[in-house]
Amino acid sequence: MKKILSCILSLMIMISTIPIMPTEVQAETQKILTWTDGNVETSVGAGGSRYTAAIRFTPEELATYNSETLKKVSFRLGDGQTLTSYIVKVWIGGNANDPGTLVVEQAGSNAVEGWNEVTLDTPITIDATKEIWIGIDCVEASGWPIAVSNESNIKGKSDLVYLDSWMNLTDNGFNYCWCIRGILEDEETPFEYNSVYVVGNGQGNWLNGIEFDTSASVNKMTKTADDIWEIDFSNVDASDDYNFKFVIDGSWTVNFGVRSDFGSKVKSGMEYEAVYNGERNIPVTIKNNNSDVHIKLDLSNYNNGGRTGAKFTVTISPD
Repeated sequence: MKKILSCILSLMIMISTIPIMPTEVQAETQKILTWTDGNVETSVGAGGSRYTAAIRFTPEELATYNSETLKKVSFRLGDGQTLTSYIVKVWIGGNANDPGTLVVEQAGSNAVEGWNEVTLDTPITIDATKEIWIGIDCVEASGWPIAVSNESNIKGKSDLVYLDSWMNLTDNGFNYCWCIRGILEDEETPFEYNSVYVVGNGQGNWLNGIEFDTSASVNKMTKTADDIWEIDFSNVDASDDYNFKFVIDGSWTVNFGVRSDFGSKVKSGMEYEAVYNGERNIPVTIKNNNSDVHIKLDLSNYNNGGRTGAKFTVTISPD
């Protein structure tokens, strides 16, 4: 057995110098159980042999997530790697040496390069008195499928691997952390509201010349379908300095904007994520005088528990 295991680990070493480009982290509004920091270094596997990569969380680490729901598991496939068949697994009630009771065993196929997100058929309610392990059983793979990062390794938690028995990467000379995440979502809670306003640096015909008034009636959007809101502005002057947010029920308490790292402007007609209480106003550039601007907010797929799914579009004519 030791000889077989040594051979497999030697195969793992072969891939350790092949770099993978860093990947984006998931939406900040989601609650994530993970050890990876997103700085992907390489990928690790068993040269085509079956193995399981797993991460582990103790009751102390789960305390703030008690009674929340594990609804999805995501993992990153390394560049150029294939994973034809895999099984997402979740265990509860284990310890440092044993994963405990297997409560999720959900098969998947044909993973793609980058992040793969799997919605669990049976979501798991977090019991913070018990450990939870989350793993990917690589049933049929070639090469070294699961990506790893190298700056956040926690021995015995971020680097668990099963071949013929459980071990960790660190003890075998691999100071890596599996790119595996458990995604938590609160149970759906209704998003109750009555009105939506566009609020920003109004000037001229842009926002009817009204600056940052959260309840200006002329900037109240029209509900055109269930949770679809729209408004038009005509003959707007050219400017590269317009900005706005969507304000709910005439108060800044709940609004939708964009993240701080959003680009310099929106592209006409393109749909973007509307971020709940986003750090930044939505930037708009209008190239031509006398332009018509149509603004749309789509809350039809908004998840108030995870605060995700809101979308907006700004259409400018002529563009």
